Amino acid sequence: GGMLHTVPKDGLVICFGTGQTANALRQEGMVAMDVVDLSPAVISMASHFSAYNQGVLDDPRVSTIVMDGRAWLRRTDRRYDVITLEPMPPNFAGVNALYSEEFYRLASARLNPGGVIAQWVPYHILPPRHAMSVAATFQAVFPDSVLWVDPQGKTGILLGRHGEGDTNFASAWPGLQRPGPPRSLDAAAVRKALRLDVEGLKRYGRLGTVITDDNQLLSYGRARQDQAQFGQDMGALNLDLVERFREDPSHGPVPASP
Repeated sequence: GGMLHTVPKDGLVICFGTGQTANALRQEGMVAMDVVDLSPAVISMASHFSAYNQGVLDDPRVSTIVMDGRAWLRRTDRRYDVITLEPMPPNFAGVNALYSEEFYRLASARLNPGGVIAQWVPYHILPPRHAMSVAATFQAVFPDSVLWVDPQGKTGILLGRHGEGDTNFASAWPGLQRPGPPRSLDAAAVRKALRLDVEGLKRYGRLGTVITDDNQLLSYGRARQDQAQFGQDMGALNLDLVERFREDPSHGPVPASP
C-alpha cells in the first residue's frame, strides 16, 4: 500500500502479527505510524520475530496501541496516508468486523485525500463466492481499487484509494523510485503482480455479495463447509477465477458452493 502513495507520512497498521507488514510500511519513509492490535500477547511477542520485523515497535516513530482496530478508528482523530491490515482469517470469530462495509467506511473517514488502504485476501482459505464478496465490499467503499497478487505467497491484496483521482490508480508505483532497503521483488515483478484493474475488479466483484455487520457473511459455518469441499484446490481455483476476469467479461461459469 505504501508504494502506491506519493509521499506517505502517517501510517496505520491494524493487526500486528509477526510485524513484517508493519516493518515494510515503516520502510516506505513514515514520519509517524500507529500499530493497533487487540491482543497484548501479540505485541509482547514481537521481539521473538525480530528477523521479520527488525524491531519496528522500538522505533520512536511508532506508537503501539492495544485496542480493537475498529474501536481505534471510531475514537481517534488521526488521519492517515496509508492504512494496512492483515487480520486473522475472515471466517474466524469476530473477523467479519474487519471486512464489512461499515468497517471500510470508518477507515475511509480516517484517510487523507489520496490515501491508500490495503486489505489481505487469503485465497487459500476463502471459498470463491466469499473471495468475490470481499472484493465487492471493498470496492463499494473504495471504487478506485485494484487487486494485487503476491507472486510468491499467492495471497491477494486489495488496494484502494480514498476518493477518485485524475489518473488510473496503480498505473504508477511511486515507492519504486524511493530509496530504501532492497525489495524482494523488482519493479517489473511488482507491476506484473497487479492482476485486476478497477474495471476487472468490478467484473469480479459482481458475483459477490456486500458483506455487512448485519449479514455476517464471512461468519457462517458454510464457509468452513466450502473449505472442506474445495480443500487444497481453493487457492488455485480462486487464482484461476481472477485470471478469467482480467480482460474478458465472458468469464464462463463460476463453481458454486456445495
